[in-house]
Amino acid sequence: MVKQALDKAQNDDSLKDVGLYVFKVELPEGEKVQSKSDLFAKNGMHVNAVKDERHAIVSTTKQQFQMLKNRIISYTTNGTNRTHFDYIEEISPYIGTEKNSGELKKKVYIERPPEKVDIQLMFIPNLKPQEYSLAIKRVEEKIKATNGTMQQEPYVRRALWLL
Repeated sequence: MVKQALDKAQNDDSLKDVGLYVFKVELPEGEKVQSKSDLFAKNGMHVNAVKDERHAIVSTTKQQFQMLKNRIISYTTNGTNRTHFDYIEEISPYIGTEKNSGELKKKVYIERPPEKVDIQLMFIPNLKPQEYSLAIKRVEEKIKATNGTMQQEPYVRRALWLL
């Protein structure tokens, strides 16, 4: 499901050139993302953001994603890797449109939308500098391709996430 969603959104994926898959992971009731950092690391997942104690946005390379997929198939068919996947309730797609502004939706979906709309874009946190550079380049190209303009130079604000 995650791979299908990513493939479907490929043309609009700012991380397409980076080679990362980004998705959501939900842990069972009573489990906390902060106490399962080894679970994520051992399965090639990097925690980018913790939404709440049970939900995280994670990323992995395409190669690691394939290994993760194989491990999940093995777990579901014969119970291999129980120590890892018994602690995962659900893995689901994350396309990044979850924070669309209600005000922006109103402007875009009215009968005659404005000629210009001022927006601010945010990338998922905790990527590597080269990953941000490639993603920003892709977004800039997309903005220019739609005759958009950049109001200011992109910048990356560093945040510290404690797990």
